[in-house]
Amino acid sequence: MDHFQARRGQEQKKQAIELLCARTFSEDDAKHDQGRYLQRQYFVCARHGTGGQKKPKGLVWNRKIARKRMGCPCRLVVKSYPDTAVILGKYESHHNHDIGNANLRFTRISKDTKELIAGLLRTGVSPERILKALHGTAFDEEDHRPLDSTSDCLPLPRNIFIRLCDITRIQKELDAENIRLNRDDGKSTREWAEKLAKQNSLLGFKAVNDAPPPGSNLTCDTFSLMIQKPWQQRMYLLTTWLFCEPTQSAANSVIDKAEKEENRQDQVWQSMRKKHYSLLQQSSDIDSDSEDRPLAKKPRRSSKLSSLAEVESAYGRQRRSYLKSHSSSPTHSIRSANLFVPFHFSLVVIVDSFEAMAIGSVSIANVGRICKDGQS
Repeated sequence: MDHFQARRGQEQKKQAIELLCARTFSEDDAKHDQGRYLQRQYFVCARHGTGGQKKPKGLVWNRKIARKRMGCPCRLVVKSYPDTAVILGKYESHHNHDIGNANLRFTRISKDTKELIAGLLRTGVSPERILKALHGTAFDEEDHRPLDSTSDCLPLPRNIFIRLCDITRIQKELDAENIRLNRDDGKSTREWAEKLAKQNSLLGFKAVNDAPPPGSNLTCDTFSLMIQKPWQQRMYLLTTWLFCEPTQSAANSVIDKAEKEENRQDQVWQSMRKKHYSLLQQSSDIDSDSEDRPLAKKPRRSSKLSSLAEVESAYGRQRRSYLKSHSSSPTHSIRSANLFVPFHFSLVVIVDSFEAMAIGSVSIANVGRICKDGQS
């Protein structure tokens, strides 16, 4: 059988055709035949077509594009018999289409070429560079050869008909292997959850057939998946409280409240800065006037208003003091233990002392604020 496959490959390469196995019959299927055999295989030309044809759902466009299926009569029948290694075959080599270079674009990419492309993609080579390497000098002016099968030129390689979309399709298949861990979507999702749990990136997971967590008010058919990568955990380490709700109204009220408080504090600080600047300016004016009147007594400056840098420093100290007092407030601390927020929510907002950030577009059944005591 190996010798037959080698001869078949030589014929395909020589004629630039493709012989596909259409049907296979085993010994059980031949018990009523006169000559008993182990296996019988029917090979047909790729332009004959294998399998059925799908009926188009929409309009059928009559395009001026050559069709691959032409009902080519070329076929090859091979039989293997017991107690002998000899394989008998019958080959009908007539084709109703052009063969050679003209038929090369209707053949498929070889298995070896696909494996080569996949290996290069795994090593990080871009599809554009792979395409250029496969084409080689085929499209250079010095290596221009006609596609006429009757010419005396050497057969063209199949690789020159490879397009960029062929390489990207192989790349998508490789990406799917890393993303879809199992052919069954449910098992693939569960394997992903286990993989994320090992990476310390899973906050919560509930499949449709899993029982809902106690006190979550979730239905049995709810699917939930919460992911938080380690870098996200470090990013939100200084957040003060978490707010989850099903609509945007309550979240907007929280954001508005935080913005109003920030604006109020900014107004207070701005007024204090203006007051400090005005006092400092008055002191500077008195100093300039005193130069003309050396006998006049200079007013004593406050140590807190000796320079603009000290005014800015005082402004920063007051703001940091406010932040420190609010960060230590019990109502602004969060307890991460036993925290379960379902994936089935409409909005999750993390609110700081001065910032409100929407981190997800989700839909949750519960409205809750997780405080220090864990009450929601």
